[in-house]
Amino acid sequence: MTMNRPRGFPGRVIFDHLPKTAGQAINAWLVSALGSGCATTSLNAGHRELISRLGGEYSLISAHVTFNGEGLDPRYQYATFMREPIDRAISWLFFVQQNHNANDLPEIWHDVVEFIDSDGESSVDRLDQIVNPYTVHFGSIYPTQTSSDAERLSKALAALDEFDVWGVYDAMPEFLGDFAALLGVPAPDKIAKVNVTRERPSANRASARIRQRLADLNALDLEFYEIVKARYTQERKRWQRPAVLAAGWKPIERPVELSFSDPTFTLISAALEGQRACKAGSTLSFVVEFAVSAHVSELEIGIHIFDSAKRWAFGTNTTMLERKVVSVAPGTYQVRYVCVADLPDGDYTAGFAFTEKLAAGERRLAWYDVLVDFSVSRERVIPSIGYAELSTAMDCFALSIEPPGPIKDATGTLEALSAPHAAIAGATYEITVVLSNHSAQDWVSLHEHPINLSYRWQDEHGNITVLDGLRTALPQGRLARGHNVETKMTVQAPNSPGHYEFYALPVQEMVCWFDNCGFTPLRLSTNVQTDAGRS
Repeated sequence: MTMNRPRGFPGRVIFDHLPKTAGQAINAWLVSALGSGCATTSLNAGHRELISRLGGEYSLISAHVTFNGEGLDPRYQYATFMREPIDRAISWLFFVQQNHNANDLPEIWHDVVEFIDSDGESSVDRLDQIVNPYTVHFGSIYPTQTSSDAERLSKALAALDEFDVWGVYDAMPEFLGDFAALLGVPAPDKIAKVNVTRERPSANRASARIRQRLADLNALDLEFYEIVKARYTQERKRWQRPAVLAAGWKPIERPVELSFSDPTFTLISAALEGQRACKAGSTLSFVVEFAVSAHVSELEIGIHIFDSAKRWAFGTNTTMLERKVVSVAPGTYQVRYVCVADLPDGDYTAGFAFTEKLAAGERRLAWYDVLVDFSVSRERVIPSIGYAELSTAMDCFALSIEPPGPIKDATGTLEALSAPHAAIAGATYEITVVLSNHSAQDWVSLHEHPINLSYRWQDEHGNITVLDGLRTALPQGRLARGHNVETKMTVQAPNSPGHYEFYALPVQEMVCWFDNCGFTPLRLSTNVQTDAGRS
């Protein structure tokens, strides 16, 4: 028998968009075109977290993505969309003010209102969405450090060049056509507006002082956007494909939430007492009313809580809690589950299950995946991010008044306190040495360019047989000028017997061997013998 399995969109695509750039509207079209089983709703999360959590289930991930210098994943294609910076900033400000309240966004709502009411004069310390968000966002994709505005701009533009498709608000039809062609679906005639700000002035009607303040705060983004717009027509040639007239994919929808009930069972209501937006550690009180029309000797009632990725965050039932409900006569009942919201920040749903326990097994009376939705946010005593809050202490003190750098002055010596005159071929042994820094520079081992002790072996004919010996780390990772340090150095003898000259010296990896910068190596004559020769 042949099964005609429908083919959903199989690609790996991430639609990365900043707030108030029509991302939600574009996302609604993506879900409609590819199906809710292929395209996620619009999310807010870290890049690697999104891939780890959702990459196996969804073909397309849509989100306000946070990067931490990890780069774009070579297994994915990336798309993004941009809007004129001042217009986007004004839309974001008034969206926060008009569509939310202090309870929804306790960390920024008051700051946004104060900024608007003060005509842009108040602090923007926590309003990163109106301070060059494009250059900050795209600049965070790759780890290269920048120190000037010119470097930040260049880095953001270079990261944007890595995207497979991008577009600008002034040319939305072109972007939608390009994105649709990438996905292999017809381009939409138009997309519906989503998450519209209830009231806001257009960019040219906002007060002159706010517009000027936003222009000052977004000077780098304004330059970035002008460059992007100027490049757009030429850049499009890189990814343009023929328009798709008919989709080759069948929209795949997420499995329908499980919901069923036996004819003898009736669900009346399910509710969460209090606000759906609660603080971590607060009390959640779920109340469910139901009716049964037949006698139930033992009724097991369970609760299950799922997170936004449909992972089972918590579940229990009357059997686990040893609170059996027995001899349930026909009638109407209320069950209340009270638990502590000791959950990470995020969105959750709660559902309930009802099972009749029988001597020969059990009979499910009803199951509901989702009856109540709620969210949890954590009030942090210690300012921090992430799903955990850890007691933290810190200290910072000066080690030197000069920043470390590549070794330029390596004047110094290495002396042996103990070293054998003979060694076994291929054997590993230790010698005790004293390293002295006679230079005008502190020697500091850097993370990417550590300083190690190493060696070379030269045979009796003058041939270098070992150019790059084993490494021994510089003790404490530093040696100040005018100081010395004693350490044990690990050495491996040459594999062939003979008479050898041993040269030992430091090396700063990927920078220089110290003898190129004034260092005097340790030199020893060593007879290398076979194990039999030693006897």
